Amino acid sequence: MPFFRKHKSQRILYLTAQRLTVYEWHRNVLTPVGSFSPDAEGVADFGSYLATPPAMPLYLVADLIEEDFRNETTAHVLGKDRQELLDRKLAQLFRASEYRCAQIQGREEQGRKDDKVLFSALTNNDLLAPWVRSILEHKIPLTGISSAPLLMEVLARHGDFMQRHHMLLVSMNRQIGLRQTYLQEGHLKFSRLSPIPVVEIESLSETVRAECRHTRQYLERLKLIQRDQPLEIHLYTTAEVCAELSRSNPAVALQPFYFYEIEAIAREFGAGSPPEELGVLGICLALALRAKGLPNHYAAAAATRYHGLRRLRLLLNLASTSAITLSLAIGLPPLLAGIRDLSQTKSLNSEARLFDEQYQVLRQNFPAAPISAGEMKSIVETVDAIRKQTFSPIDMMALVSRALANCREIELQGYEWRQAPVVDPESGAAALGCSSPGAGSGQQAAAGGLVQTMLTGKTGVTTILQCSIQPFSGYQNVYNSVSRFVAELETNQGIKAIPLKMPIETGLANATRATLDGEGIKAEFTLKIEYRPVP
Repeated sequence: MPFFRKHKSQRILYLTAQRLTVYEWHRNVLTPVGSFSPDAEGVADFGSYLATPPAMPLYLVADLIEEDFRNETTAHVLGKDRQELLDRKLAQLFRASEYRCAQIQGREEQGRKDDKVLFSALTNNDLLAPWVRSILEHKIPLTGISSAPLLMEVLARHGDFMQRHHMLLVSMNRQIGLRQTYLQEGHLKFSRLSPIPVVEIESLSETVRAECRHTRQYLERLKLIQRDQPLEIHLYTTAEVCAELSRSNPAVALQPFYFYEIEAIAREFGAGSPPEELGVLGICLALALRAKGLPNHYAAAAATRYHGLRRLRLLLNLASTSAITLSLAIGLPPLLAGIRDLSQTKSLNSEARLFDEQYQVLRQNFPAAPISAGEMKSIVETVDAIRKQTFSPIDMMALVSRALANCREIELQGYEWRQAPVVDPESGAAALGCSSPGAGSGQQAAAGGLVQTMLTGKTGVTTILQCSIQPFSGYQNVYNSVSRFVAELETNQGIKAIPLKMPIETGLANATRATLDGEGIKAEFTLKIEYRPVP
């Protein structure tokens, strides 16, 4: 059958024993886009269909008679042990089947509280192998494989059937057959697909009732339902068939029938208008696609490897986009600040060039300087250094006044101060640049030495104090007063007091004098005070 292509967002493959039909899902509507017969020609046409872009992901739904279900209980374990236990049980039950799965459906209420597990499999691998092989050859992402009975649980969840203990969902399609799906509290337990004979619509009622009786008898043999328990039968079909069956269906206590028009249910769930071939399965697909997506029940990792690669590529693209976005968010403010600073730098450079040009123009009109700029700079720096080394005697004399206040018997007769080089206390020599006595060429050499010491910051204030002691009260008291005055001066940091002449000199070159004119004897002495302010 010829096919045509539409650009849609997702594709569904619906596989029956008669053909494979491709549907595309777009805006809550399933639209058929191609149909292929299960022979070599149909598989080749399907390969040509897959080769045409775009290569959208596929999802395969099987609606086949060859599907088996087993309800078992297994020990309640968790993690890796649970998966190994389920895989081992699947291998025992469906060793020859490639498409198999296990679903845990709760736990038993009594005893060891084992897990209740539904094991199912598509038992005819040959029906799926050509289609899956063609999908892998064209490297199309296959998101999963499921079946019509397994998807009926979606309808049970949306139809408020989770509290029904025993119910049978029945869907009828003249081309495929009668699908009966048994659920307990919304969980699939068994399903069978039986062909419908070609009969008049008036005879369908008896055919449906007979098939439902056969299904109930089989469920009783499996001990899934007791003989005295009612089995609700919910039949989904077209409006015409639904009206005929509701008229001709007698009331049965243990087997009540409920009829639903597929179009009405689709409108109620907002699932659009499902294709006639899909019937109620179209509603299940629409509900699943609108919610969390279609589950993968039967496809192994080898069949979905291109889907895994696609998801990995999307994840890497998302990570790369996030990294680039984060880098831009972090780096954009500094980049903008750098661009702004660069613009300001260019503006400042332009202004600097303009000012330099103006300076050069003004410089041409300047008079010639008597000395060079370097020499002028040296002179200015020298003057600043000398100015910093120029001291005032006020600070030192304030210290002398404080010491005199504590030594009231001492009177200041006179003082003389001058700025002089600081003497090195270790070597006893003047600071570098000072001329020693007798060296150089007189006052010019001494002045030059003083300037050198001032430039190196090695000068201080030297003061000569001429004092006397009144009244004279004995030699020992006079000597003690001078010593106390010297100690009082040296308590101040930066002061050094050196006696030059004491009140009583006993050397050969000195003479002792006394005046007896009615006044007290004066005791005079001279001190040299060296003062250098502490920084």
